[in-house]
Amino acid sequence: MLRAMRIVTAATCVLTASSSFGQTPAKSPVQWKVDFTGLYEYDTNPLRFSRGSGDSHWRLFPSVDVQAPLNARTTLFARSSARRDQYAVTSLLNGIGVNGSVGLARRVSPRLSVWGAYNLSRSEQPDVLEGSSLRFASYTQQGGSAGLVWRTRSADVVRADGFAMRRRYLGLTSPLLPASSSQTDPLLGLGGSWTHTFAGEAGTWSRFALNTTWHRSNNPAYSYRLPSVSGAWGTNVRSGTTLRLDAVLAWLQYDARRVGLSSVLRRDTITELGTTVAWHPGRRVEPFVRVSQQWDRSTDPVRNFSDTRVLVGARINVWSGGQPVARDGKRLRSDLTDDTPLNGVSRLGPGDRRYDALAKIDLSYAHIKAGRWAQAADAARAASVLDPASATAWANLGVALYKLGDVPGARQALERSLMLNPKNDALRSVLARMPRKQ
Repeated sequence: MLRAMRIVTAATCVLTASSSFGQTPAKSPVQWKVDFTGLYEYDTNPLRFSRGSGDSHWRLFPSVDVQAPLNARTTLFARSSARRDQYAVTSLLNGIGVNGSVGLARRVSPRLSVWGAYNLSRSEQPDVLEGSSLRFASYTQQGGSAGLVWRTRSADVVRADGFAMRRRYLGLTSPLLPASSSQTDPLLGLGGSWTHTFAGEAGTWSRFALNTTWHRSNNPAYSYRLPSVSGAWGTNVRSGTTLRLDAVLAWLQYDARRVGLSSVLRRDTITELGTTVAWHPGRRVEPFVRVSQQWDRSTDPVRNFSDTRVLVGARINVWSGGQPVARDGKRLRSDLTDDTPLNGVSRLGPGDRRYDALAKIDLSYAHIKAGRWAQAADAARAASVLDPASATAWANLGVALYKLGDVPGARQALERSLMLNPKNDALRSVLARMPRKQ
C-alpha cells in the first residue's frame, strides 16, 4: 500500500509538471464542417393559411461552419447556410433563403468570454397575396450581434446576447404605406440563458432562457413586441441516443394591428411543448424526430388555434476537418448541449460546444494551480463532455482524480488522453508505473 502511494505521489508530480497536460490548451487547428440537413414536417394547421386543412413540407438545409483560432484565446468564426422550403398546399410559404455571419470570439478569462458578429441574410418568397397587407415578399436583412458567456461555476453557464438588424422588403405594399414607398423594419433583440450540467449524470443538462424582440416598421401594422420565456432539459437515454424536452411561452403584442374594423389590438399568447429524439450524435449521419404541440390564444378569433407538428429528418456530415479522430475512425463530438439560436442569431464562438470546451479546460487548469481538485475535476469532466476528442481535457481530469484519490478513474482518463494523443511519451511512461489497483 505504501509503495502504491509513493508511485501515485511521484506520478502526480510528473503529471502536474509535464508540458503536455494539466495546462491551458495551445492554439487549436482550424476546424471546418459541411453539413446537409433534410427534413419532412407535417403540420395540422401551418400559420392558419391552409384554413385548418393541414399541410406538409420538405426543407433542405446545407451549411458551412468554419472556426479559425487566431491564438489560444481568440477565434475567428464564419458560417453560411441556405434553405429551400416546399409546401404541398400552402404555396405562399415556398421559397429559398441564404444567410451568413462572420465574427470574433475572445476568452478574456477562464470564466468569461465575449463575442461579436456581422450577420447578413436574404429571403425569397413568391408575391402571392398582392393586394393584401399580409402579402409575402423577398427581403434583405443585415446587422450585428454580440454577447458574453460567464461560467459562474464549473457546472453553470450564464449567457447574455443581443442583436440589432435592419430588414428591407422588396416589393411589399400595404394600404398603410404610400404607393411609392417600401417597407423597412428595424429589429432589436435581447436575451439571456442559464445552463446547468448535472454532476454524475452523463450528458444531462437543463436550460432556462428569457428573450425579448422589438420589431419596428414604417408600416404601423408590422410593429410589435415579442417577449418569451423558455426551458429545456436533455440527457443521454443510452449510448448513441439523446432526448430533449422543451417548452416556450411567448406574448405577441402588436402596436397598431387592429382586429378587423374594431378598436381591439391584436394580442397573442403562444405556448409550445416539444420532444426531440436524436440518434448517433457526432456520427456522419444523425437522424432525429421531433413532435410538438402549439396553442395560440388571440384577441383575433381567426387566430385562435392549436396544431400538432411531426418532424422527421437527418443531418449528414458531408465534410469536416481540423478535429481529432479516434482509433475507430469516427470524429468525436458531442451534441448534448443546445445549439438553437437565441433571438434568431446563430450560436458561434461562445455557446458553441468546441469553443466552450477550451474555456472549461482553462478553468480546470486554474483550479489545478490553486489546488482545488474537486472543482478541477468538475471543469475537466465538463470539457470532456463538450469535446470528447480533447486529450488535454482528459489529462486534466486524470490529474485532478489522482489528487482526489481515485486512481482507477485517473488511469482511465489518462489512458483516454493517450489514445487521443499517442505521441505523448511522458504520459505513457507515467501510466506504465501506475498501479492497476489502489
